[in-house]
Amino acid sequence: VDEQNTENDAEVERIENAGGVVGQALGYLSPRVWASAELRAPGLSTCRALGDHASRRIGVIAEPVAAARARRRAAGREDLFVILATDGLWAYVSSQAAVERVWACLDKWRDDARRAEYAAKTLIKFAMRFWRQQSAHGAEYCDDISVTVVCLPGFDKAAASAAEPACE
Repeated sequence: VDEQNTENDAEVERIENAGGVVGQALGYLSPRVWASAELRAPGLSTCRALGDHASRRIGVIAEPVAAARARRRAAGREDLFVILATDGLWAYVSSQAAVERVWACLDKWRDDARRAEYAAKTLIKFAMRFWRQQSAHGAEYCDDISVTVVCLPGFDKAAASAAEPACE
C-alpha cells in the first residue's frame, strides 16, 4: 500500500496539477506540500488531511485511501480498528508500523475499556521518539501529533494472537 505523502509520485502529481508545490525546506526531513514556490505555509508532510480547508485549493484532499488494514481473521474477515491521525504521526511512522503497534496494544489491553486510548497514546509516544531523534529542528521539537484509535465491533469477537512489535 502506498503512503499518502510527498514520496508518492501519484500524490505529488495531484498536488502539482492543483497548483501546489512539493519541495524540501530547511529543517524538514522529507519534502512538504506548499502553497507557493517560496515554501510558505501550509507545509504539510501528507497529501491528504481532514479539516485542512486552506490546503484544499492546492490539491490536499480528505478522501481516504484504503491503506494498511487490521489483521484479517480467517473466520470473520473484518476490520478490527481504525487509526485517525495528523501528519505528525505519519511523518515518521508507516501505516503498517502503526497498525502493528496498535494491534499489539489492543491485544495487550484486550479486557480494558480504555484500550483504544492506551493504543493512541502509545502511537504518539512512538512518533515523538522519531521526531526528537531525527528532526532537524532539534531534540526539543516535535510536530503536532494527534491520534484517535477506534475499535470496531469485530475487535471484541476476534481471537487473541501474538503481535509484534510489542506494545511499549
